[in-house]
Amino acid sequence: MKPTKLQEFNEKRIGRMAKNCAEMLCRLHGKNNVGDYNIAEEIFIHFAKDVLKSIWDELPNREKTATFSVELPDYGDLMTVRRFKAACESGSFVDYDGSGHPVGRASIDHASCLDMAIRNGVVKRTLRMDQSITIRPSEYDDLPKGTTHIVWFNR
Repeated sequence: MKPTKLQEFNEKRIGRMAKNCAEMLCRLHGKNNVGDYNIAEEIFIHFAKDVLKSIWDELPNREKTATFSVELPDYGDLMTVRRFKAACESGSFVDYDGSGHPVGRASIDHASCLDMAIRNGVVKRTLRMDQSITIRPSEYDDLPKGTTHIVWFNR
């Protein structure tokens, strides 16, 4: 699966951060050995990835960029955002019942959507889900941009 622009940016940021930290650590301790530098850089790469993952997990969903790239499964209930919010507000769905994933229109540049996107010269984008973002009923107002539907999975 091709990494998103945000993932590529974070990988570059992690690389720069790890390189700078490793150089600083080696200078502080007077280490000029390439092996010491490589070990320090690997430690900082793992540390930076853990920090970025924890920050990403703390972000509200509406701040995340959803990548609608996964085909909808045969199971689960597909519903509009309006219907999902109404069910959550009325108490029909609670966190114990299950969770869902945001669904939106796949971008045209996504490789698996190109053949499906153009029919008779008309661009028609298919619905896809982002399985990396989980939506719970208590977070019904916290949906990523571009979400048009929710695919709901009962527990």
